[in-house]
Amino acid sequence: MAARKGGRPYVWGHSKGEEVRIALTALLATITTLSFAAVPLTKGVTVKFLDAEAGGEFLAQPDDFTRSLSPFDRSVRLKVAREVTQKEFLAYVSKHGLDWTDKEEQWMTQRVKEVRMLLNGYRLPLPKTILLIKTTGKEDAGAAYTRRNAIVFSARRLKRNGAAMRKLFLHELFHVLSRNAPKLATKMYQIIGYEPSPELIFPEELAPRKLTNPDAPFSRHAIKFEHEGDAVKAIPILYSRVTKYDEKKGGTLFQYLVFRLLVLNEDNPAGAARDAEGKLILIRPDDAKGFHEKIGRNTGYIIHPEETMADNFVYLITAKKDLPNPEIVQRLGALLRPDRD
Repeated sequence: MAARKGGRPYVWGHSKGEEVRIALTALLATITTLSFAAVPLTKGVTVKFLDAEAGGEFLAQPDDFTRSLSPFDRSVRLKVAREVTQKEFLAYVSKHGLDWTDKEEQWMTQRVKEVRMLLNGYRLPLPKTILLIKTTGKEDAGAAYTRRNAIVFSARRLKRNGAAMRKLFLHELFHVLSRNAPKLATKMYQIIGYEPSPELIFPEELAPRKLTNPDAPFSRHAIKFEHEGDAVKAIPILYSRVTKYDEKKGGTLFQYLVFRLLVLNEDNPAGAARDAEGKLILIRPDDAKGFHEKIGRNTGYIIHPEETMADNFVYLITAKKDLPNPEIVQRLGALLRPDRD
């Protein structure tokens, strides 16, 4: 869900981007060589715990997520009404890394070992190193999320019981997997009816208040359904219900979030369609005829095909029974276990 302004994405220039890429590569190389606690997950894949300093430094590096942030994205995360620059935002998130306690590290290591057993037999193109970062949670509304090859847990999320934490780890692991294997991700999205589409140019009137999901900071898969008797193609989008953060009312980004299906222009699928009055066509999921029949009803987490399939991945790995649409999980299993019947 790349943020746009006047048809152009919020990105830095090429030369600056190249400097960032080199810096990030150096940081990842340093992290890989440092002796952080490591746990094997699958063949050739290791999970490493980062301390507060390394975790903060990792989060402070620009990436697809930070480059996709809108003005509202940054202000709501800092809980201020004023404009926040990317530099200020990165400095802010860097301060929220925390050290893992010995007890937390041991407890999380056990969860990783449990997941390792569950993943046996699956063919998962994961990165060689998966980083675990603990934060205060203040940098992103207390949510668990991913950045590049790292999974981020707030201190509050680590208080979950063992079974809940296994599921949360698996959900976030899916995001690392799909980011590392985008072609595979597209095949998984196709299971629920999403097909590749040109990256959305976010509508000018919504671009400043776009809300960006760290696990899916892109809008390049669309789904077809029926609306008012016509076949349309749409992309799921998130945006704020107001133009500016309200410091008096406060709240996290989840209190401001609106989820809609944005109908695309038939002649220019990178752009939004408009009605006879020039207004955007924004559809509630329940009003999209045939939408739920495609994505299924296994989960209510439907804001993006990435999240819907992440939950179905959890159901596959944990062998969840009595799902409304077990065929989705079965097709996902066939994709990730090609050698099995």
